[in-house]
Amino acid sequence: MMVAALVHKTGMVLGQVEVDRKSNEIPAVRKLSSSLDLAGRTVTLDAMHAQHETARCLLGRRADYVVTAVKDNQQNILEDLKAIDFTDAPWHETVDKGHGRIERRRCAVVDLSAAEWDGYANLHGRCQAMRIERDHEVLKTGERSVEVTWSLTSLGAERAGPEELLALVRNHWHIENRLHYVRDFTYDEDRCRAHVRHLPRNLFCLTNAAIAIVRCDGRFRFLPEANRHYAARAQEALDAILIAAPQRPLHDPAGVTASQSATGRAVERRGGIALPGEPENRALTAPADPMQPPSQARPGPSSAQARPLSVIPPSQP
Repeated sequence: MMVAALVHKTGMVLGQVEVDRKSNEIPAVRKLSSSLDLAGRTVTLDAMHAQHETARCLLGRRADYVVTAVKDNQQNILEDLKAIDFTDAPWHETVDKGHGRIERRRCAVVDLSAAEWDGYANLHGRCQAMRIERDHEVLKTGERSVEVTWSLTSLGAERAGPEELLALVRNHWHIENRLHYVRDFTYDEDRCRAHVRHLPRNLFCLTNAAIAIVRCDGRFRFLPEANRHYAARAQEALDAILIAAPQRPLHDPAGVTASQSATGRAVERRGGIALPGEPENRALTAPADPMQPPSQARPGPSSAQARPLSVIPPSQP
């Protein structure tokens, strides 16, 4: 079982750690976070990681967090959030049409930094609470469904408003499409039965390296297309591994964003941290581990939107 760190925009895996057999991904995420340079970044977490110690660990490393959903594992915090009146709170709404349905997302945000909110929804370092409503309508049948979730963040109102926070929460789940789906279907990991010693970890590292090389290349929109290209050109593949990949800067291929993130709903639960972007004029530094791509530097926007990072559940061979 592995927990990985993923950059939202580039889909690059920065690091991964193995989950102890007698533990779970909660301490593994803290261990992974402590090995990454998170200063100035925002970490997006799913419900399992709404933990005081995890929040304290991230803030101690000068990072911020966004808990994308607070659920029953933190019952007291959830009840406090449900009791907040979001009626007059600032909000932002998005509407998307595709795959035969219309999806509306509305995010309302309440600032909890005032003294009157002390002890309320008391996750360490929280500054704002969010209520996110998702309305799905199937165009063919007219069937509608509404889902409401509550979230918390350590980002203050002056750093991130409803629009930025809604984007962070939505991008958190990109890890499902950009990493987990790719591993399961493109690299057929669902049928992998490797489990001896360090073999599963080594295979994960090789897969991550292959994905990173293709996405750094920037020529291919889809990974299967890249795999077919390199399968027919062995020398070009070797050149990409030995020469080209370390020299290419991280960048965001056209039309690609990142999320998240993964919730462990797949048969093989996987996890990770997703980094949507790098702070302005600051090098992206990865831990000294053979599974991770080399450190790269790329200028980037300085807004809160470009400084996030998401944490997700682990992958199990």
